[in-house]
Order: sequence, then C-alpha cells, then structure tokens
Amino acid sequence: MGRNITVYLPEDIIGLMGKFPEVNWSEVCRKAILDYVNTRTTPNLEATVARLKSERTDEYGRGYKLGLDLARELPYRELAKIVEGWEEKNSELMRFEAESSDIPQPISRAQEYRRYWRNVIPVPYRDGGKDFIEGFAQSLTEVYKETAGETLRNLMI
Repeated sequence: MGRNITVYLPEDIIGLMGKFPEVNWSEVCRKAILDYVNTRTTPNLEATVARLKSERTDEYGRGYKLGLDLARELPYRELAKIVEGWEEKNSELMRFEAESSDIPQPISRAQEYRRYWRNVIPVPYRDGGKDFIEGFAQSLTEVYKETAGETLRNLMI
C-alpha cells in the first residue's frame, strides 16, 4: 500500500506550476524521488564521484592555466573589456529575468556564460568543456580583479 507525503512549495513555484495544469505533479515528484534513490544506491557511486571530480579538476585546471597565460599577454584595457563585458551581460540577463514572468532562467544564464567565455577563448581551445570554460573565466576574472585592486592602490598612494 502507498503512503502520502507532504511537500512544501513556496507560492512562486505554485504559480509556475499553475502554467501547466495538464501535468500530474504527483508523478513528477514520484519520478524525482525514484531518480534520487537510484542515484544514491548505484554501485560504485563513490568511485564515479571521485572520477568525475578528478576529471573536473584536470579540465578546470587546463582552462585556468590557459586563462592565466592569456592574461599575461593581454593589455589591461583588453582584459577589463572582456571581464566587464561579461559582468554587463550578466546584469542584463538578471534584469530581464526579474522583469519576466517566465520560468526562472539560471540554466539559460549558465548557457550564456559559457557562450560568452567560449568566444573569448582562443580558437584552437574552444572545444573545451564546461569545466574548462569555468577555469578559463575564473582565472581571467581573478587577474582582472587583482590588477584593478593594484591600480586603485597605486592611485591612492
């Protein structure tokens, strides 16, 4: 025999669900719970997690190194243009999301993030995956912020 459970959902999610009256939300919850249980009970889950983490570390590290190498070659103004270009684009996306009544868009923002940074990556390296792009973007952003901080400190002296 089955068992009922209670799931608390905030009003904004209830509103989003209301846009899809044809959906059996109990079935959606049932499938999500089953997927979670299957994931947690998969044999060798620890080995899979360890392998994925090491792959992420390697891929991320390669992207990070490429970003550092590029940052050494770029003039500060070019570096600022790249990083500030993303910050401006991200602000626009967040403003659009706040004004829109559509489903929240963090996934599309992540896709835009990768698209933006992939276009900055030199052509022979553009086929790098998500982690590569994140490492690349992180290193350029860190160098930019550190350089901007040094510039500001020098102006204050």
